[in-house]
Amino acid sequence: MADQFTDQARRVLDLARDEADRLGHRYVGPEHLVLGLLHDGSSGAAWILRTHGVDLGSARAALGRLVDRGLVPGPRPSDAELLGSLGIDLDAIGRDLGQVFGVQALERATREATRARRGGVGRVPRTPLCGPPRLTTQATYLASQQAEALGHGTVGPELLLFGVLEDARTPWPRCMSNPWVRQLHASVGLPEGLPGRGWAVAGIAGSQPRGAARGAAGPPPGGRALAGAKRRLRMDGSGSGGDKVLGRFTEPAHRVLGLAREEAERGGHRYLGPEHVLLGLLAEGRSGAAWALQVRGVDLAAARAALARLGNRGVVPAPRPSDIELLSSLGIDLDAVRHQTEQMFGFHAVGEATWWVTRRRWWRGGRVVWAPLCGPPLVAKRALQLASEQANALGHREVRPEHLLLGVCEDARQPADMVQGSRRHQQIIAHLGLPEGYRGAAGPLLAVFGIDLDQVVDAVTAELGGVQG
Repeated sequence: MADQFTDQARRVLDLARDEADRLGHRYVGPEHLVLGLLHDGSSGAAWILRTHGVDLGSARAALGRLVDRGLVPGPRPSDAELLGSLGIDLDAIGRDLGQVFGVQALERATREATRARRGGVGRVPRTPLCGPPRLTTQATYLASQQAEALGHGTVGPELLLFGVLEDARTPWPRCMSNPWVRQLHASVGLPEGLPGRGWAVAGIAGSQPRGAARGAAGPPPGGRALAGAKRRLRMDGSGSGGDKVLGRFTEPAHRVLGLAREEAERGGHRYLGPEHVLLGLLAEGRSGAAWALQVRGVDLAAARAALARLGNRGVVPAPRPSDIELLSSLGIDLDAVRHQTEQMFGFHAVGEATWWVTRRRWWRGGRVVWAPLCGPPLVAKRALQLASEQANALGHREVRPEHLLLGVCEDARQPADMVQGSRRHQQIIAHLGLPEGYRGAAGPLLAVFGIDLDQVVDAVTAELGGVQG
């Protein structure tokens, strides 16, 4: 499983251990993974946490308050410090044993020494040579499972965050009944009877694990923040046929899509179109795609203003209330409904159900066009598919922001009769209030700045030509 981790994910794991050492904790838990993600700060996972009001300083302070409440242990001296007080240099012993017997043999010996027998008892829970216990196994396992579900070959920071959030919402009674696990927890000072690993993580976000408050009238405090973070992660490619396309996207490309969704919400648009992908590229600002637009006089503020003018001309719809706002006016809390259904059935089941309920039968009509639980429709799907095709044509295994710009431009260059879409697609267009014959506003938006699509495609293709797949 560790072989699946990207370099950035491994850096997050190292930073998590640094955060545990900084706090004087003699284990590495999911709460330290959250701190490691925030410490790294450059991934989409860190951005998701920050958009939900969780930064590194506040997370450290929140974890400190959990120490006062007894949910996590206070600072304790490390094994190296304790043995050092007796004149024993643990690092020197580990180094000498590694030189004599080999590093792999030493690791195997320490692992076998701590293996529990069938009764869960009989051997020591850990030795100083093992290093701090990693209590993140379940979180990283869930991250790996999600990677397989999405068709990803690797586990990045975003999937680590997904695993942590899912782990935080899952009770852990079966593991806690294991005497060996209780011995391990006691050896590092974890509180007796700890309900589950999720408490520390949920405490940082102000939430609680699933099942901790059965029968509550509404979602637990902060639960919407966790659910919102998970929905943003799923929006990057889970639950439907888009997995095969979105599963190849790099972290910067996923970040562009997250920013595109923010730009759509900012403009009061209830869909995600190619024009919003352009704004997302400019908002991300660090890719070659953003540079290709900026050198041609297109910056984020100017693009936003130009899109607003296109709204006045009827090329894109005027701002409309969202499903959440409309249902709220009727006294229905859509976030609470989603949270409760995900708690009851699991988010995978809810995602599949909302996807199938909008599938048209083989004969005409029959099912609803869209459901509020689906979230904003991805009208830019064709542009994303073209981006994936451009990556294939260039021999690239991953889809980068530059490929996204190529896909948007290729979509804008397609003849109108090629992008009318299916009957259901036309129904979605009407449902969203988009003008009849809408084919994406990326072309008109770039035309405002006098940009030749062919020149942009040639420039970006030339830049990608020197990139290895």
